[in-house]
Amino acid sequence: MSESGKVIGLSDGPGLGVVTVRMTRSAACGKCGACRAGDGEAEMLVDAVNACGAAIGDEVSIELTSGNFLKAALIMYGLPCAGFMAGIALGYAAAWSLGDARALAAFASGVAGAALAYAYITRAHKNWRVAETKPVAVNIQRKTPQ
Repeated sequence: MSESGKVIGLSDGPGLGVVTVRMTRSAACGKCGACRAGDGEAEMLVDAVNACGAAIGDEVSIELTSGNFLKAALIMYGLPCAGFMAGIALGYAAAWSLGDARALAAFASGVAGAALAYAYITRAHKNWRVAETKPVAVNIQRKTPQ
């Protein structure tokens, strides 16, 4: 997946450093939460590895390889789904004596399992941003005049 945007910030990071890029949200992006919101609904801010040596004001291409895109989607959607399913199974088994209310207890446990998965993702998100799920600024489309 390749998108483009304008560099609005630079920071040092491990290796090549990190750029903050303002981009227009495409349909492929959805609202998975991997980025920060921009000024409007259609805008987003993305932190990417600065592999092209971009400076503030440059227009850059951002890439997230398909393998990394699938990994990010699995983290953001698969873990909460697994937490929900595990919560349902545990809640249903634990509420065996409740009779008809067992389904409600199972659903509530499923919601709690999904919430725990999201809490885990939020806590571990900083490590994943630096890992291979991070987008990469691969080339400069338009350099800012100096």
